[in-house]
Amino acid sequence: MNSRHVVFIVAGLVAIGQAAAPPYFGFVADSGGRLHAPLGHYPRWAPPGPEDVCSAIGARQPAAAIPALSCPPSPERRPQFRARVNLIRLSGESAGVIAAALVGAFVARRARVSPRH
Repeated sequence: MNSRHVVFIVAGLVAIGQAAAPPYFGFVADSGGRLHAPLGHYPRWAPPGPEDVCSAIGARQPAAAIPALSCPPSPERRPQFRARVNLIRLSGESAGVIAAALVGAFVARRARVSPRH
């Protein structure tokens, strides 16, 4: 196995990790898109709940802007606090992994082709 194979194996493992634990963002459905916040990476089998969304939005927004926000949310408000996979951030991270793999493969190829002294 040469160094190019190692580069692609590592990139593949990172891509699997990204698919297993993608970045999430949370939002309040009835806010018209005004109340939202990044939540970070969570495993797909245990996505962030309404309490995580509420606390992230509360930490990011000034209290004067959202006086009705109380964490944890009441049972009737819980469905309004939603989490989704942040596809824009995920695609940016994936593009970075692909770029790093291509640069690593190029460097590994150049190191092998260069004459030895």
